[in-house]
Amino acid sequence: MQVMACETCHIPEVIGPAQQSIDWTALRADGSPLSEFRGIEGDPTLPTSLITGYEPVFLQRQNGGG
Repeated sequence: MQVMACETCHIPEVIGPAQQSIDWTALRADGSPLSEFRGIEGDPTLPTSLITGYEPVFLQRQNGGG
């Protein structure tokens, strides 16, 4: 517990969108990759999109250094 950040337990949900994936195997007409976001319903560039937030995943590792 000494090396774990306080935010790991004390911020159980992020209220905002985050980029989930970038797919370079399928390109748009302008040559840009497909992007997916989590925590938002609709286009993240539009102010009318509904922000739902998301719960981050906590992954345990045996090698704490990376």
